[in-house]
Amino acid sequence: MQFAGWGLSGIIIVWIGTTSTLLLTAVIYALAALLTLRIKEPQTGRETNNLSDNAAGNQIVPSRGSVLTEGWKIIWRTPSLRALTAIDAIDMLGGSVWVGAFTLIFVQEALGQGEEWWGFINSIYFAGTIGGGLLVISAVRRIGSRLLRYMLIGMAGYGLLTFLYAINTHLVAALILVLAMGPFAELSAVTRRTLVQHSVNSEQLPKVLSAQAAVLHLFFCISLLGMAWAAETFGIVKLYVFASCLTCSAVAVGIIYAKSLRNVEESSSRNEQTH
Repeated sequence: MQFAGWGLSGIIIVWIGTTSTLLLTAVIYALAALLTLRIKEPQTGRETNNLSDNAAGNQIVPSRGSVLTEGWKIIWRTPSLRALTAIDAIDMLGGSVWVGAFTLIFVQEALGQGEEWWGFINSIYFAGTIGGGLLVISAVRRIGSRLLRYMLIGMAGYGLLTFLYAINTHLVAALILVLAMGPFAELSAVTRRTLVQHSVNSEQLPKVLSAQAAVLHLFFCISLLGMAWAAETFGIVKLYVFASCLTCSAVAVGIIYAKSLRNVEESSSRNEQTH
């Protein structure tokens, strides 16, 4: 859908104009909201007990402050979640260089091309992520419980390809490198998210993911300011080299916390065997 969106958005804007495109976007969001209403969450045994407690007047209502901080506390108390949150934050810092403004400057200054090649590179990247998603699906049995290994492989490959992309000046090579980034990016993202899901139970997961989202969006905002300054000061090529170094530092964090992450793998593997 992202691959198609990048290609179709320009055509739609030319066809119906910017104002109509925004209105169409609002209609699509409304449709998504209506479809979301059809999602029904199954009631767990614990929730049934809570309903019984409520009926008996035994409900313990947590304070608003404890509800807001519970996800942070779970992350801080769980070594694997601390590591994964740090890795995601570092990856978010490096990933901000793929914002459209930076990629456009890179295409113009490093590759010496116009805006059309900026569109090609974006489309090719999403094509790579499609291929990466299919690759992960096909290799799910091979990945199995070896999530940490494949997470590190994904991040290391992505960091190396980003470095090669930064120092490259050939158009065809740039497209090939961006296409190859997709599978490594998907492999890293899917295995990281799976490790997060296996680190906590289903009732704690929404709180943890919400806390992580707050951290990651904060880091993304900060990184945009920092990366804009770095691009202006050191140049766009060095900015992409720096992004590749950040990804490599995320790999180092994964290696440092390997023991905690392996414990998550082993626990999830035992649960799968039990079921």
